[in-house]
Amino acid sequence: MACPILPGSSLQPGSLQEFELIYLLEPLQTHQPEHLIRMLLKHDLVEEAIEHSRALVQEVRNFTVNSGLFLNGFLKSMDSKHRDPSKAPWSWLPYTVLDQVLAIANEAIEDKAIMQKRKALASQLKNLIEARLVLMRKWNQEQTRRR
Repeated sequence: MACPILPGSSLQPGSLQEFELIYLLEPLQTHQPEHLIRMLLKHDLVEEAIEHSRALVQEVRNFTVNSGLFLNGFLKSMDSKHRDPSKAPWSWLPYTVLDQVLAIANEAIEDKAIMQKRKALASQLKNLIEARLVLMRKWNQEQTRRR
C-alpha cells in the first residue's frame, strides 16, 4: 500500500517517515490544497500534483452532486436560499493553480514514458475541470433565467 498523501512515493506503509509526512501534509491537503499543489510543483513532483488536483476537483464535484443540486445530468429546482450566489453550495477551486499544473504536465521532457503518463493524467484532470465548468454554466443559466 502506498503513502496516501504521495501515492507514487517510495515510503514504506506504517513507517515513521510516512507518519511524519502525513502529519505535516494533511493540514495542507485539508485546508489549503492549492498550497500543497504548488509545493509539489516546486519540488518537481508533477504526477503527485496532478493527482492532488484531480482529487480536489473530484471532491468538489462530489460535494456538488451530493448536495442535491445535480441529479441525472440536470440541475434540480433550487430553493430560494440557493439563488443567492454567496449562499450557493459551490466550493472554490484554485483555477490558476490548476492551469499551472496542466501547463507543466504538458511540457516536453526527455523521458517519453513519464511525459506520456503526465499527459494522460493531465487529460483526465482537464476533463474533470471541463465537466465542472459545464455544471457551473448550467447553474449560472438557471440563476439568470430565474431573475
